[in-house]
Amino acid sequence: MTKHQLVLDVAGVLITNMSPLFWNEIAELSGASNNAFKSMFNLEIRELFWSGILSEEVFWQWLNEKSSAIEIPHARTVLFKHLQTLPAFEHIPKWSQHADVHLLSNHREEWLLPVLRPIVPYLKSMTISSVVGCCKPDAAIYQVVNSKLEPNIQVIFIDDQEKNLKVPQDLNWSTIIADQEGKWIERIQYILENNQA
Repeated sequence: MTKHQLVLDVAGVLITNMSPLFWNEIAELSGASNNAFKSMFNLEIRELFWSGILSEEVFWQWLNEKSSAIEIPHARTVLFKHLQTLPAFEHIPKWSQHADVHLLSNHREEWLLPVLRPIVPYLKSMTISSVVGCCKPDAAIYQVVNSKLEPNIQVIFIDDQEKNLKVPQDLNWSTIIADQEGKWIERIQYILENNQA
């Protein structure tokens, strides 16, 4: 049986997105407004950090430089506290029976691997921005994933952000937005179990 190629984002799809909970707690520690740190991160280091040009240590130093009230060991604890699995995580073993499961994430490998370890045996591939050196929605990162997919097989891509769907659509992948209510999970189960596109 030909398997679908199922490509999943990670944060906001399989695990909680570190934003806004992480940034809100960091802001509280520093006495800043809720959006201050996230805005500074996006403006100053986001792309360099997610693409792996800047090291993880640079991120923690950057936080500490923004506010000396933020102690790095505690900030690490806050981060991992907010990296929790979402309902779809538990479906990966079953989905892998019907599809080759690939992950595509703007994230840090050193942050994701401890959380993803239970499902790694069920994955066909992982493409993490900090490893490959580029981020969604840059077309280059989708091409990296595309090179790992079985050719001429239906590809289904799930992401929680609309801006990340355009390039996959240009590649003729089917795209589904991961809604917060989790309705997309039932849709995927139906597609896979009924071998539909």
